Amino acid sequence: MNTSEYRRKTHPELYRRSWPYTITTAILFILVIGAMITSWRYLGHDLYIIGFVLVPTGLVALILLAAAVNGRKHIVKEAWAACLELIFWW
Repeated sequence: MNTSEYRRKTHPELYRRSWPYTITTAILFILVIGAMITSWRYLGHDLYIIGFVLVPTGLVALILLAAAVNGRKHIVKEAWAACLELIFWW
């Protein structure tokens, strides 16, 4: 038994991917990227739009991408909490 098999047997909670959470988070990531592109095209390119719309939305997109790639329920819930904490920035 190699190391990865041993880790999977001793800590199965670390390797359980939740597919509904993964798919939902990936769809939200795609929607956020679409919103960024739409706001860039139709709202303009000035410093206000970049600073107060695109930068926080980019951070949310990175958080959602990391959660979708990881796919574990615990990580996805932490990502949702981090996105909600960014509301104060907006």
